[in-house]
Amino acid sequence: MMRLINIFSKGTLVLISGVLTSLNVWAQDSCQLANNYDSYVLAMSWQPGFCEHVSYQGVKQECDHLNQGDITVNHLTIHGLWPNKQACGIHYGNCSDSPLNLKSDTVKAIAPWMPNFYYSTSFGTHEWNKHGSCQSLDDDDYFLLAKQLVEKFDASHLGDYLRTHLGQNVQTKQMRTALDATLGRRVVSRMRLSCSKQGAQRYLTEIRVQLPKVLNTRGSLDDLVQGATQATRFAGNCGNHFYIEDSGRE
Repeated sequence: MMRLINIFSKGTLVLISGVLTSLNVWAQDSCQLANNYDSYVLAMSWQPGFCEHVSYQGVKQECDHLNQGDITVNHLTIHGLWPNKQACGIHYGNCSDSPLNLKSDTVKAIAPWMPNFYYSTSFGTHEWNKHGSCQSLDDDDYFLLAKQLVEKFDASHLGDYLRTHLGQNVQTKQMRTALDATLGRRVVSRMRLSCSKQGAQRYLTEIRVQLPKVLNTRGSLDDLVQGATQATRFAGNCGNHFYIEDSGRE
């Protein structure tokens, strides 16, 4: 029999511990149920800014090699392609324990767009376990899809804008105006910037894009974002202006 834990003396509301426990278990399970997502988030890193200004605690070989000048990365890279469930907030993930087992051709194709793959697949394993396990594609197709999406954004006016302003401070409002005019407002309204802050200066480290559950990868970026929810704020935590690091610059 369920135990009553509270009864209002002048009302009729009864809280039942068994019911609350069942609801909590159901909510937790639904946030770890594969193919139960309603949208995607594409997280694209700006690698020079991340490696220079985020404390990665010496565990990212790609950053060590980038900062030492062994590799050059002046394009957007894959942080992750994240199936998203609005009701779960940031807690949708870790849907199975299927191990990452990528083909060598996949690793080779992904490495320029996820530079950790030049040295190991540890970051890929993390992304697969936390996010990739929650959708239906196998691991090879999942990472190749992420690569295709990042390539698409990098080849657009977004990538052009970043490379045109390497080693410069940019005004967030001016960047948004320029991208509105080239990519279109629907695309830009799905973007959110992320920066690392040191003192009064902010450095671009990531751009996240809201995407729908069904991805039209063959159309334009405008086609790709149709049906996605709008991002909360284009500037993210980057404020009114931020710096775009160039690979190899001190």
